[in-house]
Amino acid sequence: MILLIDEYDVPLAKAQSKGYHEQMVGVYSQFLGILKSSGGIGDIVNKIVMTGCLKVAKNSIFTGANNFEANTVLSDDKAFTSLMGFTSDETEKFLEAFDLSKYAGLVKENYDGYRFYDKEIFCPWDVCKFISYAKDHKDDSNGIEARNYWLGTENTGTEAIKSYVGYLSQNDTQKLQDLSDGKDITITVNDSMNYDSLSLHKVNDMWSLLLHTGYLTAVDNMSNGDYKVKIPNLEIKKCFDESIQASFMEDLTTDNKNLEMLDALREGDNEKARDLISERLRSFISIRVYASKSAPENFYEGFMTGILSSFGNRLSELKVEHEAGLGFADIRFRDDSTNSAMVIELKIARDAEQAEIQANKAIEQIESKEYAWQFIKKDKIPCVSAVGITFYDKRCVVAIKRLK
Repeated sequence: MILLIDEYDVPLAKAQSKGYHEQMVGVYSQFLGILKSSGGIGDIVNKIVMTGCLKVAKNSIFTGANNFEANTVLSDDKAFTSLMGFTSDETEKFLEAFDLSKYAGLVKENYDGYRFYDKEIFCPWDVCKFISYAKDHKDDSNGIEARNYWLGTENTGTEAIKSYVGYLSQNDTQKLQDLSDGKDITITVNDSMNYDSLSLHKVNDMWSLLLHTGYLTAVDNMSNGDYKVKIPNLEIKKCFDESIQASFMEDLTTDNKNLEMLDALREGDNEKARDLISERLRSFISIRVYASKSAPENFYEGFMTGILSSFGNRLSELKVEHEAGLGFADIRFRDDSTNSAMVIELKIARDAEQAEIQANKAIEQIESKEYAWQFIKKDKIPCVSAVGITFYDKRCVVAIKRLK
């Protein structure tokens, strides 16, 4: 008898997230011990084939079994490199069978990109789901789109990113940024990691898990244990970006330095405000997707809005791109706890010198366009400030002027 066990490590991942990993290891070990025991089921089991995200050979659950041969996405055994997915030829034939060959480029761009040693591999789940959808919609007037079949199904990789936010060095944060920007990075893979080691927040474990869960793929073996990796395709990039964006935004909005920043802006301490905002930018993954090429400040607008949203009901009348005075102010709000109000205008610059000029122009714009007029006219708001912030890369210049 051959026993097939798919996704063997899902119970371990769930147990780790819920705090009972050690108990689950004991259950698994006993289960495998029964399978190899004599005088029972062990006598009729000839082979066990297990699949999962992490390498099995070094996991402590296998004290109850032996003679394991592990094969991973990094293994060089050519007998197995094309088994866990569709090759390029197989994908082309699959599409051709359903008269979908014209979508080969779309499928490749969104669902290809994995390398299993010497083979180019398409994600079989995605290809099957795409063909199932596309074969019934070939005649739709809106055409066929590359849907994302990972969103809502990914878990382990997403949780890994979330658990490491706040523990990453600036260098590792930059690596995540480079991946999001479509670049390759070099990582050290820990083949012996287990889910219980994630709580130690060793960055090599995070990279290894992202590789083995399909968020990354190896493109080159640099040396023993070091690999050049990248995000494999557009579908995974979207999942990767959304996971990182959500995780870093959550961390961004729970940092107590947000209050220091708000106080610095209200008190006119532009240097402290600059330092605090720049510090947050350096630890944040910016996911460079702008709503418009003509308005790249949209990202920074979202960044600042994320920080201000962390104050909840304390900030009333928080508006973004809202009509004010003679135009539309980028950000405006009233701080009820300090009985003050603020209008923030954002700019983009190439360097520090230009940033200084643009920050002051932002103040002039707030005044000339009368963005703060609705706050200034209210007697119950004794303090109104105009703030110009100019961003250049992950740094900024801040100008502040008290209007009332």
